[in-house]
Amino acid sequence: MRVSGSVAVLIAVVTIMILAPALGAASYSSSEKVPMIALESISLGNNPFGTMETFHISKGNSYVHRTSSLLNLSFATNLVSPINDSLSLNDSIHLSKNPINVNFPMKNGTYSLSVPSMKSYLNKVEVEGNTSFAYITINEEVPTREILVNGTYINGTRLIQNTSIYNLTLDYGNSSFYLQSPGFVNVGNSVFQVFLSVDTDWGANSTLLRFSFPIIDGTFSFTYDQVVSSGQPITNDVLAQLQVGGFSSYLTQNLRSNAISLGIGGAIFAVLMVGMFAYYKRK
Repeated sequence: MRVSGSVAVLIAVVTIMILAPALGAASYSSSEKVPMIALESISLGNNPFGTMETFHISKGNSYVHRTSSLLNLSFATNLVSPINDSLSLNDSIHLSKNPINVNFPMKNGTYSLSVPSMKSYLNKVEVEGNTSFAYITINEEVPTREILVNGTYINGTRLIQNTSIYNLTLDYGNSSFYLQSPGFVNVGNSVFQVFLSVDTDWGANSTLLRFSFPIIDGTFSFTYDQVVSSGQPITNDVLAQLQVGGFSSYLTQNLRSNAISLGIGGAIFAVLMVGMFAYYKRK
């Protein structure tokens, strides 16, 4: 009984050592100071904004990649419908201490946008799929009902089209934030116009944004980038809302990894020594 008790204590110590860094990285409390894009669902149909089939998105397992200047948080999921339409989705948020260059598709060429560091975040939706429908719609929720699109205040539901870039102003928490979305999207080797529907009455304190465009029958793939920015630094607030730790260096990661390895090795060695001591003491 004495040996098993010692082993149990050592196992508990090892468990705490392994879990401590992970728990520390997610110890932020949520303070909603920045409007975050929430991918609510993806719909398919034969017309713009068609809803013959809808895939509701739930956040699954997340993956965090961080360096001393970049942090990417991504959620990946695979979805299959009863009629065997399928979507492979990766929804990610990118933060950087340096400006990020984003290229929005245009009818002829691209529009290069420099995302200011520490005052913005990039939301990237990457989708691959297979369907017999001709249109796809990305349905997003933003937590505000005070919204302007290309300088025009929106009240109720409105359809907007034939624009190269959607510039949205979001009034949130007594501050103004700016959401930029492309008016065109590359689907395979084709460039399509993106139609936007804005519904400010969708929720009590939220607006539904629906971005719809053709995908051509069969297998398709596309990437849809959006940028949220502010006149003030927002990176720390975004990190707090995502409940992930901040940027880190390779040195810090290596030291943590080595410390965990040494701790596990030392614990295993201690368990073996206790076991050997008890065995020979009985002899």
